[in-house]
Formats: sequence, structure tokens, C-alpha cells
Amino acid sequence: MISKDKKMKKDMKFMEDNDIISPDYSKQLLEINSDSGIILSDVHSPCYDSDMMQFAMQIAAKFKVENVFLNGDFMDCGIWSNHGGFDPQDWDNEIHQTEQLLNLYRKLFKKCYWILGNHELRYMRETGYRVKFKHLVRQVGIKENDPWCTISENSYMRLQTSTGLDIMLTHPYGNYSNKPLATAEGISIVEPYSIIVGHEHHQAITTSPDGTRVIANVGTMIDHRKVAYKTRKHTRHRKWAVGFFLIHRGIIYPFHKENFLTDREFWLNNVKP
Repeated sequence: MISKDKKMKKDMKFMEDNDIISPDYSKQLLEINSDSGIILSDVHSPCYDSDMMQFAMQIAAKFKVENVFLNGDFMDCGIWSNHGGFDPQDWDNEIHQTEQLLNLYRKLFKKCYWILGNHELRYMRETGYRVKFKHLVRQVGIKENDPWCTISENSYMRLQTSTGLDIMLTHPYGNYSNKPLATAEGISIVEPYSIIVGHEHHQAITTSPDGTRVIANVGTMIDHRKVAYKTRKHTRHRKWAVGFFLIHRGIIYPFHKENFLTDREFWLNNVKP
């Protein structure tokens, strides 16, 4: 006669099988150790700000930046926008211009890390999620297991520096606040990392209440003039903050398009790498 304990263990065996069969998404976290990188969020290719992108590449070249971190919405996938304003023919243009941008990045950076944003998710949603992020990036020249570019189906990645920063770069689609730092601060309550947020097109930086972690919005690289719903009607959203973050020797430096916040000549001509 089987004891109750043994019978119960046998009856619950399916739970162990479930652990083997079901994916553990926590193990899919993209983790990087580096003191050198440039964080570009919400590029929305091909709608990016060409002037600011050129400046970002100049900074990357001068400071010999090793990595580029694409913090979601690198592509716009505009033909599937709910806002309208795109011609389906623009998809070929988006693919072409995104490939050109990535080809430039290949020349400048040793590694590329690219996480999923809600705009890349448009492509997957349109197919009923029968395709994955990896199928989208193939269209712009990123082959599966490409040694240069690592992608993640997650909307966040972890970056650690030798200066002690332990950063979660995140594109928290489904979460939006018109108030800079609000979403980042909310995430910092439940996550024990420094938090750098994309998605909202704000740029701001502060520290956690105890002063031990960075809390920030990285900004966007989009040119609002190239976005139909932003230019053809008024919205209550604040002006998008065009900018990026440089990580140099493990320290974070924010750059903004407005010249009263970033002196380009100073950075390009006076600051030593």
C-alpha cells in the first residue's frame, strides 16, 4: 500500500515537468559588464534626428566608445501605427535606412545590444505574434547569433560598470507618465538597480532617496518633424527631449539637443578623451 506522502508526491510529479517544459524568462536577461557605451533610446528609424545622431557618432568616435545600447524602439515600424500618417511603401525606406544606420554602427562599435520596444512589437503583433523579434532584425541585416549584435526579447537589459553602477536599462512599454522620472522612480521602488528609462521621450537624471542609485530618463533620438501625429495636431504631451547618454570610464554623461544644456564645441574640441 502506497503511503499518502508517496502518493501525493507521485500526483504532483507533473509540477516538476512543468518547470522543465515552461520557459524561465528570468534566465533570458541580457547582462553586460562595460565601462564604455552610448545609450540610444527611441531612435524610431527612419524618423531619427539626423543632426543629433551625427553628434552622437562624433562623441562615440572621439571617446572610442566600445558598445552601443539600443534601448528599444530603434525601429519605428510606422506602417503599423495606430496614429496613421504613413504610406505602406515607407516600409522599404525604413528597412533601407535602418540598415544604413546599423552598418555605420558596425564600423564604430565593437558590440551592439538591442532590446525590444513597443514599436518593434508592432511587427510581431501584426502577425499575431507568430514571428519573433529575431525575425524582424534579420530584415535589417542582423543574422541569428550575430557575434556583433545581441538582441533580447525582453524590454530591459542589465549593465554593470567597474565604478559600482548596476543599471537596468529599460523600455517599459505599457507604462507612461507625462512627468519626467515618475516611471523610473516607480520602477526603482521594486527593482534594486539604478534605473534608466526610455519610451517616454523625457530626459532627466537624479538619484534615489538614499543617494546610492541613478534614476533617469535617457531621452529620445526622434525628430518630431518626421512624425505625422506629432506635427499635424496638438497634443497634451510635453515637448520630446532629444538626447542620449554616454558612459565613459564607468561614469554617466547626459547629452541634450538644446545648446543651453550641451555645449557641443566644448565636448568635441576641449574635453580630452
